Amino acid sequence: MKFSLFSILALIKMGDYWWYGCQGKRDAQKALRMYANAAIKQDPHAQFNLAYLVEEGMTIDKKILNQLGIPE
Repeated sequence: MKFSLFSILALIKMGDYWWYGCQGKRDAQKALRMYANAAIKQDPHAQFNLAYLVEEGMTIDKKILNQLGIPE
């Protein structure tokens, strides 16, 4: 399934929604999943956001790293 630019942008925006929260409801794991889905589609913004989450102390699952072509 080919994602359009709008689908990728929606994933990034949903990641932002979960990372920054709305009305006090923050879910970093959901943010990571949204960013990962967009990053797998080769979106540089999403890849940057994933790197930021790692800098903030989050761990990315080995399956996602493999899909991104990043060695363990």
